[in-house]
Amino acid sequence: DCGPLESDPTCILQGNTCLAERDGVCTNREYHYRCGVSSGDLETSCEPINVCVGDNCIGVEQETSDDFGRSAAWLNVLAQMQEEYREQAATDPNDVRFFQGTTMTCSKAPGRNCCGTGGLFGGTCPESAAILRDKREAGATHFTGVTCQQKVLGACVKKRYHYCTYNSKFGRVFIEEFKKQVDEGWGTPGSANCGYVTIEDFGNVDIEEMDLSPVFGDIMSDIQVPVSEDLQDFYEDRFPSAGSQAQDAFEEMGK
Repeated sequence: DCGPLESDPTCILQGNTCLAERDGVCTNREYHYRCGVSSGDLETSCEPINVCVGDNCIGVEQETSDDFGRSAAWLNVLAQMQEEYREQAATDPNDVRFFQGTTMTCSKAPGRNCCGTGGLFGGTCPESAAILRDKREAGATHFTGVTCQQKVLGACVKKRYHYCTYNSKFGRVFIEEFKKQVDEGWGTPGSANCGYVTIEDFGNVDIEEMDLSPVFGDIMSDIQVPVSEDLQDFYEDRFPSAGSQAQDAFEEMGK
């Protein structure tokens, strides 16, 4: 909530950062304010942080985090869940089907390939084939199999290719990992089980074991990001009186 900062005359908007983007549109934005400073630049320090409660102090050395990729992945989980919750307009979060897939198909026949990628493939193919093509190129589909749509003299001359499609590549990867953990299959090509997850389902899976690297790249897990200064700033900003409250609690416990 930026309301308190917007109404504070000592706070000056410094800029903003897009945290999540969908179809080229920013869906989650963070605004940066500088507060309580009349002029000059904010002072920064790279010295170790000392966290004190009364006379008890603990020195916190500057640390790095090797969990940036995982953290970024799960922030996107929450962001997409929030978006789908709003889209489904559910009154109870337990009723929402997150990352729900739908079936789509395309066909191939001699001289007419409606499953091609990388460009237009003729006006004889239905619009759904073009939509499926775009989803495949975006990595938002899971191939479930092939069935024969037409036979001539016992030979299949027209094949239908079946896919589970999702709102994003992230949704597809998440469902694939979810199905692995709960040992849930995909069904048959003509009657695929594309899956979804509910709030209750999150209690049945080990989210730490999910491999989301196809979305964010394996390189994300090697990124080192300083975290202690940011955490200290966040703590002081959100809980300005926590130190005194903790001191009171310690004194009460001593009595």
